[in-house]
Amino acid sequence: MKRRTSTAVVAVLALVAALVTAVSAGARSQGDVTIFVAAPVATPIENYPDAPAGAEAAAAAINKAGGLNGSQIKISFCNTQSNPNVAQACARQAVSEKAIAYIGYPGTQSPLQIPILKAAGIPIIGFRSSGNPVDWTDPTVFTPVGGPASAYQALPFAFKTLGKKRLFISYQDVPSAANNAKNALRAAKIAGIPIAGTMVLPGATTDFAPFVQKLREANPDAVMFINSPGVSGGMMRAAESLGVKPLWGHNSGSIGEPEAAQIGDPSKNMLIASDYPSFRDSTQYPGIRKFLAEMQAAGKDGDPVNLKVTGISTWLTMKLIQQLAKGIKGEVTNANLMAALKGAAKPINVEGLVNWAPGAKGPAAIPRWSSIGVYFLTFRNGQAVSWGKELPQLDLVKALKYVR
Repeated sequence: MKRRTSTAVVAVLALVAALVTAVSAGARSQGDVTIFVAAPVATPIENYPDAPAGAEAAAAAINKAGGLNGSQIKISFCNTQSNPNVAQACARQAVSEKAIAYIGYPGTQSPLQIPILKAAGIPIIGFRSSGNPVDWTDPTVFTPVGGPASAYQALPFAFKTLGKKRLFISYQDVPSAANNAKNALRAAKIAGIPIAGTMVLPGATTDFAPFVQKLREANPDAVMFINSPGVSGGMMRAAESLGVKPLWGHNSGSIGEPEAAQIGDPSKNMLIASDYPSFRDSTQYPGIRKFLAEMQAAGKDGDPVNLKVTGISTWLTMKLIQQLAKGIKGEVTNANLMAALKGAAKPINVEGLVNWAPGAKGPAAIPRWSSIGVYFLTFRNGQAVSWGKELPQLDLVKALKYVR
């Protein structure tokens, strides 16, 4: 009898201990907040490992300084794999994890992700658009930059400034690229640079000879690629080997130092449009200097691919969330963060790289783009550097002559 009673007591004590452990673990994790990062990594057409790297470095620094209103940040990453089904699964994962924000580079699959996030009330912040119209029209998207979509509209103005007279546009066989090409043609018309021709360059292209011939016949002095870096690089190498050597143009999300190294000689002095300055511009921009310091502290600076523009973008987005949290009482949630974003009508200076009002509206055609600046870079001695004073930062909304 005593033995049975003793066994029962031991069992009760074990149950109590287990409950105490569970409650303690719950108390420890209750204050954590999740920020969800999504981007395609290591796919045939997209590769943005810098998206999680920049966010993780910023989170480490913010957590070390006390977190968001006392809550520690947990970064959850999902590789969308450039796959529609996986992209949707990533968005649903963000909902299931009760993320307070969705950041990164959703890529060409944004129309499939945004509705899921919108229904759950999760704000999409710092989003670099690949060219889908929902990216600059949906009210749950808050971004100070335009991504590749703004880069392709800025390049015609830069080519014009550099004295180019015949622009050729190559684009991939996907809807977002076709939309980017349409917008680039409109921008070229406003900039006043003639179009020498356009062509669809499929993502699966391996034989570039017929495309080079079309390029030769068009005889352009400037060529813009709205293609994946592998296809763009293949075309550039094939064209230059046959004596076709225009000024090549691309966006910094696709072509950074690692991609330029793979392309080789044709990448020298090419024109690159970017949301932010190069990570090499730390002397001129204290914000870039801080970015590099925090990437180094987090052990993320060893690979140049982590220092590309999407890494800067997610790092800066985290800093914006940190600033907004200061005006929120108590724990930061997706609901009060959304309210803070909508209520931010005055510009917020983020690390000297962005001066942006998330709650402000842009022109009717691009309501989520209230202020879009574009920088111009090039490659010299294998390094991504500023083009120089010849091409200062472009105010794209003003250049496109949109009526507010």
